[in-house]
Amino acid sequence: MTSRWLYFDTSVLVKLFFPEPGGEWAQQMWREPGVVAATSPVAFLEVQSALAKKKVRGELNDSTWAAAAHHFEREMAVNLALGKAYLIPADERLLTEAVAAIHRASSEWNRILTSLDSIHLASALRLLPLGAAFVSADQNLCNIASLFNLPVEQRQV
Repeated sequence: MTSRWLYFDTSVLVKLFFPEPGGEWAQQMWREPGVVAATSPVAFLEVQSALAKKKVRGELNDSTWAAAAHHFEREMAVNLALGKAYLIPADERLLTEAVAAIHRASSEWNRILTSLDSIHLASALRLLPLGAAFVSADQNLCNIASLFNLPVEQRQV
């Protein structure tokens, strides 16, 4: 079976572990046979932060929050161990590429690219030679990814 590389940003990863619109779509993309799911290590922080925010806002109680956080960590660990997931190293070169993406987005297209989104974009761009698609629920980020010639998989609302 040929592998299909998909880069998942945090907006989609959260949907895997907390019921919200687009969750079924995210599960379908994540579980697609032959998919290697890539992301950045910053996604670990962002998912945990998003889940904590949902707890503080009262969308999750303590036990549901703990279960969702544990499920995310377990799912990622299992998929990394099985080779079904891959972390793009957030090294100095990647951070330089992320800064360049911020500058290019603002100077060429007058688009705002946040610091963490620039890390996701730079990470996904490293997979472009493998034909990877960028998977996100963030319309702005999908638009910017397209400007960088990244194939985009986005849930149609």
